[in-house]
Amino acid sequence: MNQMAKFFGAGYLRISGNTCHFTVGGIHNLISVIVPHFDKYPLQTKKMGDYMLLKQALNRMQNNAHLNAQGIAEVVNIKAAIN
Repeated sequence: MNQMAKFFGAGYLRISGNTCHFTVGGIHNLISVIVPHFDKYPLQTKKMGDYMLLKQALNRMQNNAHLNAQGIAEVVNIKAAIN
């Protein structure tokens, strides 16, 4: 997990009992690090649909569409559709 954090250069590790979580937060890190990685190496599971929805929400947020009532409703609806 430490190697993964170093590879991405973003995010942090949290260990809780026997579980280790790797978390990347902040729209900038998600758009500049995580999205390009999964665009280059696409998921091969049903999670690909969730990724595409996440990407839509991030795109709206990057374009400040979430700063009005209609835009925030769209982002909330996208989030509700993510498994």
